[in-house]
Amino acid sequence: MAFVPPRDRVLEQSTSNSQSVFTVTGAVDAGYNAFSASMGVGDTTFGAVVEPGVAFKAGLLTYSATNEVTVTTAFETKGTFSSGGVKQVFMGMPAAGAVVSQVFGQCKLVKSGSNLVLLPFGGDQLSIDGRPRGIPSGGVSLAPTGLTPGTNYFIYAAMSGATMILEAATTIHATNNAPGANGLEVKNNDGTRTLVGFARVVTGPAWADTATQRLVRSWFNCDAVDLTGATDSSTTNATGTMTEATVSTCEFLCWSFEVVEAYTVGTITNTVNSGNVASQIYIDGAAVGLQNPINPVSVSGRTSVNNRYSAKLAEGYHTVRFGISAPGSGTASASYGMQAQARVG
Repeated sequence: MAFVPPRDRVLEQSTSNSQSVFTVTGAVDAGYNAFSASMGVGDTTFGAVVEPGVAFKAGLLTYSATNEVTVTTAFETKGTFSSGGVKQVFMGMPAAGAVVSQVFGQCKLVKSGSNLVLLPFGGDQLSIDGRPRGIPSGGVSLAPTGLTPGTNYFIYAAMSGATMILEAATTIHATNNAPGANGLEVKNNDGTRTLVGFARVVTGPAWADTATQRLVRSWFNCDAVDLTGATDSSTTNATGTMTEATVSTCEFLCWSFEVVEAYTVGTITNTVNSGNVASQIYIDGAAVGLQNPINPVSVSGRTSVNNRYSAKLAEGYHTVRFGISAPGSGTASASYGMQAQARVG
């Protein structure tokens, strides 16, 4: 099974009493070719079926059996084919097909007020179900109503009649390689829903996109985002073992192709003279990268820290925090202020 680009001068006739499946009778004359000359059973192409003066369908055609052509996806249609009427079945590029080859996602998913909104960006066209669809100038909104806090949702755009809608679903996305789909990411096993974003619901339910919670990400025109956790001036550790602090937390969603850079910045002290201190980055509760051991020169001496770690993470929800310790003796303290920071994208 393959997609066959439309060939010149392919035209057959049919008298089938059907709205989608047509038995064809061979090239209409020596100046034309039959579908069988360039297609095998199961192959697809662009084309149309026309009953002059009565009806037409233009879209994706499949050579579904020997001497049989099926309209598998109709881009445009008008009227109803009559019983026994002569239909012309031919290859050709429908107008919608020509536009689809250039349109992917002229849009961006953002949080606006309490809703998610899909806005036009660099144009106003989005390919859905193999066709370009216009995005309203005011965007398309989705409220978190009825969704479960602590859950990640993929956001899909679909058509409800002539109206574009957004849908939140836990179903993963997949690449649609059907002809005319341009390799778009769609809802798994459902090409009628185009992926436009990723979002996580927090208590409320509500959407969140703040300096500490970057939980709304657009699929199209996705910008890098920065995060800064709350300033931690209360965490102490006297165990000598690195322990994760939870006051300064960065929460975010990332796509599988993005690079995540995590940082620890601030000042750490030890209560004893020349007592060692150390810091380390934590991602999803696990220590990563190298510890940053430092030896302050005096009791409660202030020592700046700056850890850095970068990696590609699995697509989904993640956290960045830091940990501190006093490896020798005394108590390590973030009393002068420390932060976890991150950049995603």
